[in-house]
Amino acid sequence: HDDPNTGDDEQLPPEICIVELGGTLGDIESMPFVEALRQLQERVGYKQMCFVHVSLIPVLGSPPEQKTKPTQHSVKQMRQLGLTPDFLCCRNSLGELDSGAKEKLSGFTSVPMERIVSLHDVSNIYHVPLMLLEQNFPAMLVERLRLEVKGLDVNDESVPEKERIMRHVRESEAMKSWTRLAQSVDDPQGECVIAMVGKYCNQGDAYLSVVKAL
Repeated sequence: HDDPNTGDDEQLPPEICIVELGGTLGDIESMPFVEALRQLQERVGYKQMCFVHVSLIPVLGSPPEQKTKPTQHSVKQMRQLGLTPDFLCCRNSLGELDSGAKEKLSGFTSVPMERIVSLHDVSNIYHVPLMLLEQNFPAMLVERLRLEVKGLDVNDESVPEKERIMRHVRESEAMKSWTRLAQSVDDPQGECVIAMVGKYCNQGDAYLSVVKAL
């Protein structure tokens, strides 16, 4: 939200700012930034800022089992540092997070089950926003930050507000265009050859991030 206390000196203040704090929670390199986020929420207020914690859910054993203990510990450490996650976005390779894992996470982290979002591996990265859409993330974010949705039909009171918000998002031209983009990446019309010049090409993982991006 727009707030003069954030120190933003742009002429046109943004409506929403998304700040990513990468790395591993607890690393000494990130500690100043964790404290900065804590102080920022104190300054702008709880209603003006929320935290989305992205955490890995390892899949181990046979049969495969989704392990929630690492996420439980990371949320505990967040709270010790003064940050309280409003949403959990759980990455895993097996598929959608099962109800048992969600229930366990909710019980040990105090994050409501509906705010625990499953982000499993998909065919391309453009499907990730569509997964968030399927799990009603936009409506929950609007509710948490008390946002006003422009163009929302306020006259149809027979439909709950969350459902109206989700319908509004799904029917928007931006989301329709994004859906077409995600589908087009899965079904390309042609192919091309990309050459990459590097010093350590003989080492298989030297440019792994670039290869994955391509």
